[in-house]
Amino acid sequence: MRKIFLGIFLFLSFYQVSSAQLRIRTNGQILVGTSLEDDALDMHNYLQMNIFGPHGAYGAGSRVAFGDQASRYTQNVMIGERSETDTDQLMLHGRKGVYINTGIGQTEDPIGFYDLNLGEYFQFSRVVRAPEFFVTSDSCAKQNIQPLESNSKLYDINAISYEFKQQEQASARMAQYLKPSDSIKIETKTKLPQTHYGYIAQDVAKIFPHLVMTDAKGEMSINYMGLIPLITESLKEQNKQILQQEEKIKTLEARIDLLESQLSNKAVKKANFEDIPELFQNVPNPFNSQTEIGYYLPSDVKTAVLYICNLQGSLVKQEIITERGRNSYILSASSLQPGIYYYSLTADGIEIDTKRMILTN
Repeated sequence: MRKIFLGIFLFLSFYQVSSAQLRIRTNGQILVGTSLEDDALDMHNYLQMNIFGPHGAYGAGSRVAFGDQASRYTQNVMIGERSETDTDQLMLHGRKGVYINTGIGQTEDPIGFYDLNLGEYFQFSRVVRAPEFFVTSDSCAKQNIQPLESNSKLYDINAISYEFKQQEQASARMAQYLKPSDSIKIETKTKLPQTHYGYIAQDVAKIFPHLVMTDAKGEMSINYMGLIPLITESLKEQNKQILQQEEKIKTLEARIDLLESQLSNKAVKKANFEDIPELFQNVPNPFNSQTEIGYYLPSDVKTAVLYICNLQGSLVKQEIITERGRNSYILSASSLQPGIYYYSLTADGIEIDTKRMILTN
């Protein structure tokens, strides 16, 4: 009887293996599909391999783990479905980091990696390209918010053009991030040097150290986005100064136009032998006790005022001139401090002339 049952069991086992769609080779390969013969491995006839987890009707929460595991519930390295619900989201998990490599066999050429032993950042060794980049900047995620002032230290950073070193050196540098025990064979491709523009991290660190990061191997990187607000505020301050200068230029141009008009009128009047107001240089100049300021006012001038200002442009004295014709005003030094002064004469609201005088001790 035992022989009969044993024979039936062997027959069924052979039948199931021969007609199954799963085959394990002696080299460890697992074949899934309808064509499993060694000489007829048509990939188009292969079925997908579905791995179902223990949660829900859709078998959510499935995992494929590699090597040992950190605990009963967490694998050190695994690929699976994120969460224990039907998220349809791929999770790539490495408890101490994730490396994205190219190459076959012993070749190691990291495209990018996140390694807890090296720091809290993801590093790429290739150009990263995307239509847009957004950086978290919501006010809800910030504290101690302060307005940023223009920083003149930006002018101390010199922009440069440069080329990265040859690809062989760059690949060797990236290989330093791999564990020393790993067997490394660097495969490189020769590329023509490409010109880049930027700054030297060591120069930026002297002025804005918080915008420079140094990795575990001592290589420095710059937070270029962090420089944008500083540059923007400097441009705003520069634009403010330009606007102020433009307003000052407009004022000076208006004064020039007025002076030219007055000179033109004065020249016409002189040509026609007409009386015109004039202001003369004070005598003596310099002076230390008193000085005489001469002037000429035609009889038809209704109001005339003599203004005296200091070197900073502040008004220190003014006198209403009532006498007409050629006359003078005596200025006493007792009412002023030693220094340089400017005096101007206006007639009916029009500035006739401005001259300088010096009061000594």
